[in-house]
Amino acid sequence: MIALFTGARLNAATTLQYGDVFEKDKLKCLYFRSNHAIKHLKNDASERIVPIHKQLLDLGFWDYVERRKKKLKAKDEDFIFPKC
Repeated sequence: MIALFTGARLNAATTLQYGDVFEKDKLKCLYFRSNHAIKHLKNDASERIVPIHKQLLDLGFWDYVERRKKKLKAKDEDFIFPKC
């Protein structure tokens, strides 16, 4: 769903870290970047901040990330989907 609503490649969507999900200027956003050995982007221009689509928010993505982060006491560098 993340890839569908952002245009991101599957690898970029499944390797999001908690620090890649944040709020900027009252917009909830995803940061696609290559800041870890397993995270790869197509090219340098692929690094970008993208607002989270309303439908993803309505489906509870933001709340899911916040709940999991709190429950697991996750750090920003921890992966949201570690088994992917």
